Amino acid sequence: MDHLKQLDDVLEFLNKETPTFIIKSRIQREFKGKINDDHLDLVIDKLCRDGYANKGRNSEWAITYDGVIFLSYGGYKNKFKGDQISTALDTFQFWVLVLAAIFASLYYGNELLKGFLNWIYPYACY
Repeated sequence: MDHLKQLDDVLEFLNKETPTFIIKSRIQREFKGKINDDHLDLVIDKLCRDGYANKGRNSEWAITYDGVIFLSYGGYKNKFKGDQISTALDTFQFWVLVLAAIFASLYYGNELLKGFLNWIYPYACY
């Protein structure tokens, strides 16, 4: 299972049970065979660090309001898809600027060379 999908699935599960806290064993039962227990701890820790889930007492978790809003905007999959598009656009803009700088330097370099040659050989035709 894809890591981003795992994050979204666990967050959606917590969202279904809002506003109650869910014990760890119930989350483990829900994702038995899909996410191993060690990895599930990492997923829940990531959700807590990002502010989308809160840890209660005795290994209980609940979704935060930020998590509900984040899910309504498409969750982790949508966030990283947008980041990839943004990165591609930044890369494209960079290369357009590089090519524009190369063409400008070639044009003005040619103009300088013509001016220099015109200074040395004032009656030559180029």
